[in-house]
Amino acid sequence: MSTIIKVHILILFFLSTNIFSQKTKKDSIYFFFDENYTINSSITNKLIYPKYKEMIKSKIDLTNTNGYIHFFEEEQITGVIPKKILKIKDYIENDAFYFDGKYNKIVDNWKVKKYLLDKYTIFLVKKNQIIKLKSLTYSSFYPLKRKNKYIDKRKKDTLVFKFDPFLLKKTKSKTSDYFILKNNNRESTFGFIKYKEYKTIKIKKTISLKKYLLTSRYYNKKNNKIYKSELAMYLTNYIIFIKTKKCYYKVNPYFEVY
Repeated sequence: MSTIIKVHILILFFLSTNIFSQKTKKDSIYFFFDENYTINSSITNKLIYPKYKEMIKSKIDLTNTNGYIHFFEEEQITGVIPKKILKIKDYIENDAFYFDGKYNKIVDNWKVKKYLLDKYTIFLVKKNQIIKLKSLTYSSFYPLKRKNKYIDKRKKDTLVFKFDPFLLKKTKSKTSDYFILKNNNRESTFGFIKYKEYKTIKIKKTISLKKYLLTSRYYNKKNNKIYKSELAMYLTNYIIFIKTKKCYYKVNPYFEVY
């Protein structure tokens, strides 16, 4: 191999690795440690479940939010003086991170990952300590069990799907009625379980279920696949109705693995 070719290869290798490192390099972002809104996993791991639940309940009125940040610490660093430190609750508790909708005040972990975790190396500033985070996730306070009752104060937007006989089939079990997606595979089932029946509701605007599924972040166009478990979990953050010719059914998302 000639010297010129070797030089060209080395230059290309340097450029490609340099471009790759630039793409993967993240900016740093610093937040004030909020003792009520941010909880270290090293603390929660040491608590037995009843004490952990009591600790979480005590923070609901103090945060005035639907949930809190649960983080994993990577290391504590020294010798860094941040130019700007932000309030983490103000940064996350806004429409940019909430589930889509007019009333929704529930933080979407998918957006937290896309717009925060994937873009920044995150630090929490606690007095003289600077904590580098390995990861973080948003956890909801609700539903909350008190005196054998479940309380859920989260404001949710409402989705009204028009019943589509080409997509859904009605089925029953001994205890429940279902709307099941027709193209389910043998491994799992996605659909909706009926909860209540209404002759009419205030919201009249209906959504095409087919369009909703095909434009969802949980639909893969390449293999025409719906990530059903993730979709079912996502839809729990909404109030859902299915409109038929007869009435409106209030439903809950349903997913089952065989």
